[in-house]
Amino acid sequence: MNHLKQPILFFLGCAFFLSTAHADKVPSPPAKCPKHSTPSVSHAGPACKPTTCKAGCKKGTTCQVVKLCIEKRKGYSSGGKLTVDHVVGFCDPKDACQTGKCESRKTCVAKAAPKKPAKNAKKTKETPSSPPAASTTKPASSSCQSTARSSLPGLTLSFLVMLVFVRIRRRSK
Repeated sequence: MNHLKQPILFFLGCAFFLSTAHADKVPSPPAKCPKHSTPSVSHAGPACKPTTCKAGCKKGTTCQVVKLCIEKRKGYSSGGKLTVDHVVGFCDPKDACQTGKCESRKTCVAKAAPKKPAKNAKKTKETPSSPPAASTTKPASSSCQSTARSSLPGLTLSFLVMLVFVRIRRRSK
């Protein structure tokens, strides 16, 4: 049994070193994104993904339809072709966009607090507010994505080498 010690150690060493880890470099996410979008990154490049209220909204917000200018970005990954929605900004009053296409999306919007009129203030007609400023939150994603791959071919090869090695040693004795 002592004659198997070296081949077994060789096999275990190969098994240890043949396990694989592959990194896939993608660019960093955008530093800033318009309101109602979050920074993200994929093989389609950096993008501001539209947020949705599918999971519900936080206290003080409600799920409302917002009109956003959305650009379709295409890319490729190991899974094939992919398309990502990228929020460019808000649609103008005529539902037009300089870049992208105007799309309605449901997202969480802060509830407007009722304003108390100041004393001696005249009643005025409210004017629509301008689009909210861009979000400055830092993304929580990484610029590196890993993909697990099988090390079975390498392990099989090292096992076969071990068997050949054992057979040669047995014949030489």
